[in-house]
Amino acid sequence: MEAFSFFDSVVGEKLAIYHTAGALGKGERIWILAKLPGQIVVKDKDVIDKYLLLVNAHDGTMALRMFFTPIRVVCNNTLTLALSYNNDAQQGIAIRHTGNIKSKLEAAQQALGIANSAYAQFEKDAMKLADRKLTQTEAETYFALIAFQGKPAVLNITSKLMETRYEQLKKLYYLAPGNNISEVKETAWSAYNAVSYYSDHFKYLEKATVIPEKRLKNIWFGSGLEMKQRALKVALEI
Repeated sequence: MEAFSFFDSVVGEKLAIYHTAGALGKGERIWILAKLPGQIVVKDKDVIDKYLLLVNAHDGTMALRMFFTPIRVVCNNTLTLALSYNNDAQQGIAIRHTGNIKSKLEAAQQALGIANSAYAQFEKDAMKLADRKLTQTEAETYFALIAFQGKPAVLNITSKLMETRYEQLKKLYYLAPGNNISEVKETAWSAYNAVSYYSDHFKYLEKATVIPEKRLKNIWFGSGLEMKQRALKVALEI
């Protein structure tokens, strides 16, 4: 309650709505998800809801931080967190707050301002990706860069896992929910979304034991996050 109370002011003004809250492990990290008003709509069809993930840790791994968590409605997967819109993408935006009501209000308003700016930039980037049609060769090259982590297959340093991941990404390029929308089909946007969908809904199946909590942690803080951040960066470079 103390960790997240700084954000109560913007929720009270209906500038955000508390959505879900929870904990990871035995409370090492506690989190609350807040939904921002409005949506991003790519090409008038692909709808994205805007969320903020507020996280506080009790194990010394991080102080109170905020992450950007846009969620693609059609397939309910998180597109990315923090992205390149923050200098330290892995650690999100640090939030400082004290017991002073004025300080809490200022911190909340600053956090909301950062979030709104980040989402405005994300919307511009999403539109750019949706405007960029890909040839089959370009799409396959993109998925190879993601699946093989930029390492050329000719060096014989790939693994069966990487090969399987590559083939799955190529399939999801056409089959992932929302990628068949005619306005975004076979674009850099749908290629990026194939990776984000794989990261949230397939990547956790790579291991025999599936633990929901570990899956969530991977999506928000682990290799799933890293994969999506890399996928967005490479897509924007295209």
